[in-house]
Amino acid sequence: MDIIWELIVPLALAFAVITLVAAFAAQINTLSDYELDLKDETKKELVQALSQLGPKKVKTVMLAELSASLVLLLALYLLNGKIALLPL
Repeated sequence: MDIIWELIVPLALAFAVITLVAAFAAQINTLSDYELDLKDETKKELVQALSQLGPKKVKTVMLAELSASLVLLLALYLLNGKIALLPL
């Protein structure tokens, strides 16, 4: 049981935080490049998806991802007690 709480759970939490932050960053890129992507035929589906979903909903999802990553990071900190995890 110790290996689960000392290795597997922190590893899973760290992976989840990294994944959520990467998704957040990708959506920042999608929003900021929207005008440029309109001119690129290879990104037609991305532009259509953003147009259908709407920037407001994307920003709401981004806020949820950021919030979830902060909660998971706090859980990781509470599990390990290492203050260096918080600035990450």
